[in-house]
Amino acid sequence: MNNNDIPVQGARVCLMQENEVYIYGFTAINGQSTIAVNTSNPASDINITVTAPNYLPYEGTIDVISDESYVTFTKYSIDDSSGNNDGFINPGETVNLNLTFKNYGNQLAKDVTAVLHSNSALIDVISDSIYLGDIPANDSLIFDDAFSIIVDESCTNGQTFPLNLYIRNSNTKQWNEILSLIIAKSILTFELADIKD
Repeated sequence: MNNNDIPVQGARVCLMQENEVYIYGFTAINGQSTIAVNTSNPASDINITVTAPNYLPYEGTIDVISDESYVTFTKYSIDDSSGNNDGFINPGETVNLNLTFKNYGNQLAKDVTAVLHSNSALIDVISDSIYLGDIPANDSLIFDDAFSIIVDESCTNGQTFPLNLYIRNSNTKQWNEILSLIIAKSILTFELADIKD
């Protein structure tokens, strides 16, 4: 940390990455701080905050780069056109899941596969595995209709189901993700009645 090119000693440097990293150190007489960070999640940036008495804080992010392949899913959308096509996961529907995958590493991920698993009897995964092929370093892949699920009729509005997504490559590297589905159900409410006698 520098103030008009003059090093600031004793500034607190804090690094944080979701629930995985929380570590801090202090700047030396040269205004620098060396902090060893161990993270297994290059899909998420590390937040950095630097504070010192009588100075405005500095906030920024640090890109995390993996020396090998690191594949995860970045987002999903649903296709419920075989149901009521309202864009929500409703009880009793068969829903297709469209997923976007990304290789955050700097190495090619070869022969990537993904398997979706439900731990609940209320969500039946009827199409549970896909072959993604090779995903180049720092590249994304959109896979429409990646998985198909059937939602039980007894599911309630707002009920959440965490599904396990296992992603593997040919080097037996595996990445485990959670894909959370939220159920939407219409609720009939009575608001006002105007009765004239």
